[in-house]
Amino acid sequence: MSETKSIFKKALVNFAKKNEVTCPENQLLIRASNEGAPYYTYCIAFDEKKRVTFKDVLGVKVDFKNREQIAEPFITKTINRLSNKHECQNEDVKIYACTFDAKAKDIYLFGYIKNQKIGQISFDWLFS
Repeated sequence: MSETKSIFKKALVNFAKKNEVTCPENQLLIRASNEGAPYYTYCIAFDEKKRVTFKDVLGVKVDFKNREQIAEPFITKTINRLSNKHECQNEDVKIYACTFDAKAKDIYLFGYIKNQKIGQISFDWLFS
């Protein structure tokens, strides 16, 4: 769980530097295709800017630790749980990773269904 927070923190800090914005201005959007495979989009002020790979999120060229393969089942399970709970399609679910402080000290996850905020998602719930 703490490694996931660390990955999201590093991604938000790196994306902010690269795009010359503050950490609270950018977000990482996590969604799933119809088939359930997760994908990632970089956002500024919740406006989708660019699709990014999990390696981009990690800030690496090669994922030697195979973290994408480890994280994908948890992300897929979370999206499936939210779509089942809210009786919608997987592609209707959005999860934003974001921060409210300049150094990305704390990372928060917020769930949306069809662009309507459903609330904060805890990292404990993500891995339960």
